[in-house]
Amino acid sequence: MALSVRTPFRVLKTLILLLVLNAAQIANADTPETQPEVQSQPRTGVLNMRYLDKEELRMAKRTLKNNRKACRRGDAEACLAAGKAYQEGVGVGVIGNIAEILFNEACDADLAAGCRALGTFHAGSGGQPTDMRKAGFFYERACDLGDLDGCQRFASLLRTDLLGPPDYERSNAIIERACRDGSSAVCIYLADLVLANDAWSDEHERAIDLLDAECNTSILKACERIVRHLKKQPYRDEWRIGKYQHQACYLGRAFACDAMGTRAYDGVGIAPNRGLALSYYDKACKLGTAFCETPAALRAIPQKRQACGPEDMQACAELGLALAVPASPEFNFEEAVALLEQSCLSGLLEACSDASETIARHRAQGDPDWSPRFVTVAERACENEDLNACNTLARAYTDGGWAQPNPVRAATLLNMLCDEGNVTACKSEQQFSGVVAEARMAVANEDYLPPVDADKPTTVPQEIYVFPEAPKDYCVIQRERFRGKTYTQKNCPPVESAVNSYRLRPGQAPWQALLWRPKRLAGNQLSENQRVLCGGSVIAKGWILTAAHCLTDNGSDVRTAGHRVRLGVYNPQKSEGVSFPILRTIKHPSYDKNNKYVFDIALVQYDHRAGAVGQETNSIAAIRLDPLEVGKRRIANGMNVYSYGWGWTQAENSRSTDYLQGVKMRLRSEGACTRLTKFRGVLRHAALCAGGQNFQQTCYGDSGGPLVFYGDEGRRPTLIGVVSAGKKCGATGRPSQYTRVAKAKSWIAQYVSAIQ
Repeated sequence: MALSVRTPFRVLKTLILLLVLNAAQIANADTPETQPEVQSQPRTGVLNMRYLDKEELRMAKRTLKNNRKACRRGDAEACLAAGKAYQEGVGVGVIGNIAEILFNEACDADLAAGCRALGTFHAGSGGQPTDMRKAGFFYERACDLGDLDGCQRFASLLRTDLLGPPDYERSNAIIERACRDGSSAVCIYLADLVLANDAWSDEHERAIDLLDAECNTSILKACERIVRHLKKQPYRDEWRIGKYQHQACYLGRAFACDAMGTRAYDGVGIAPNRGLALSYYDKACKLGTAFCETPAALRAIPQKRQACGPEDMQACAELGLALAVPASPEFNFEEAVALLEQSCLSGLLEACSDASETIARHRAQGDPDWSPRFVTVAERACENEDLNACNTLARAYTDGGWAQPNPVRAATLLNMLCDEGNVTACKSEQQFSGVVAEARMAVANEDYLPPVDADKPTTVPQEIYVFPEAPKDYCVIQRERFRGKTYTQKNCPPVESAVNSYRLRPGQAPWQALLWRPKRLAGNQLSENQRVLCGGSVIAKGWILTAAHCLTDNGSDVRTAGHRVRLGVYNPQKSEGVSFPILRTIKHPSYDKNNKYVFDIALVQYDHRAGAVGQETNSIAAIRLDPLEVGKRRIANGMNVYSYGWGWTQAENSRSTDYLQGVKMRLRSEGACTRLTKFRGVLRHAALCAGGQNFQQTCYGDSGGPLVFYGDEGRRPTLIGVVSAGKKCGATGRPSQYTRVAKAKSWIAQYVSAIQ
């Protein structure tokens, strides 16, 4: 079961709807009631019945009734439609046995889509019991009936050991035939196989030709695949790469337009052309506002460079900001900082804040070449009542990040921040009474030590959650009369969170991010404990890494629905941390929720200049991404890893916590994880698997959060995975699935220039 993001209020709505449906189901029987024969299929972990308003429900019930009648008259399409209604919960309770009967009838009537639906049913779609041999049988039959999607699915199974020994020769033949028969998806799949398989290396150009044909028919995915594969070739043909990036831009991909702008500006693969570059950048801007900074900067640079001088320091500051845009081909960190510093020291105090932010964004703390310069401009910014700069300086003078420890100056700044209403500063300021700098530094450094080990005695209070017997509150027994028999099925809502977890201390995981729901979502008022959507990790200023499935919330786009990124939070139900608006969301191009949530990873860009500061703020810091490539980091059974979040502490009938919690788990080896995920080829090692000896596991609300490893030199926290998917929050003992960061790091670097 993939981790879901449904919330209790939605579950309650669904339960009310189920009661209405159950009362009406007997009346919808196709045949007169006979002696009932009860068919029962237990199904826990999924409650995927769609919520419909009154009119939609009436229409769905009427459509289902008509389809059932038409199915009895031999209409295979009607059987398929009715089966999908029972499988997906459209106007009726979710009853897998009935869906299977209807799919069987559609398939028996030689409806290819019916056979494919039956294959998907047996493959475990919607939480049904998995039988991959049956799934393969029906995918093969669908393929024989001309369903090209069924051919691809059957061919994919033949490449695994799920139907017996892998049969690559037969799989290749099926894929080739389906591609010739006109399936764009299969042709792209075939090309991916060829380009990923060294044994077929002599056919790489043919694979590119396949993708080229699909790209020329406006298949965006094919254009992007060509670019990705051409970039991997030893001798890069920049002209060809540009050709397909142009096509992807034409098809509406903002990132491709931005890349083409850089090509035209720098003359990579084409002659340098500033006007053409700006047209590409403008198109990227129209497709996504996050790309608008580059063309604005490029247009400003010539004018501001001409005006910049002692008589116009404002122009110098604006030039510095334009040169500090990371995505711009004119990005020049040293010159940008020099201009902003010059403007700052000349009395333009707004430039001091910009200078300190630019240094902090692009240089690591403790850099001896930049720390003194940072302190100088940050002090000026603080004098100009930039409270964020003051807060950063206070932390720097206590933990020695950007400055030498200075408890006197730190206490002065904290006292000022306390007077401004920062409760955390008030508490920190009190700690300086009679405490030497070294002791204060030791306290601060606790933020970067591994979490409290739940297996060892400690004086720090811990709250250990033991997984209980599954409560019944949110589960529903659904009953349906169908052709003289009564079928029942137990359906429960999907859940996820840290089970068997322990409480962290405030500030102990400074990289932890929270995707926070708005007060109203999809017309419903949310309570505070319903507003935790997902976790995430700060990887650079303005960027968090999370799960791709967290980008939508009950059908709403988190970028446009009012969701926010919160950092420096311990208790999300209080006014804590800093809340930022979301500028941009980017899911991994290979994310596939239908294939066991492969590459379930995404970037969220937040507006770091528009943060709303709460009454209390804990420390905020970026976490290092795994610096080792796949194959270079040892992944062995039993290696300790940790994850954090505010999710549920029980598999059912729980809620998000009012404190940040941690869970200690152990990795499974790469081989063991591959046997669980079945990821092969280019997907191999795209996931990590981890779980605890006592069923410790992440759960509802923890999706997108970090999987952290502390085993590198200096025990430095390292982000190696992103919380993705699992089974019943530890109830089964099966390890959870985490998207592997190292597998996606090159993709991350395309967008985030300052990753650690």
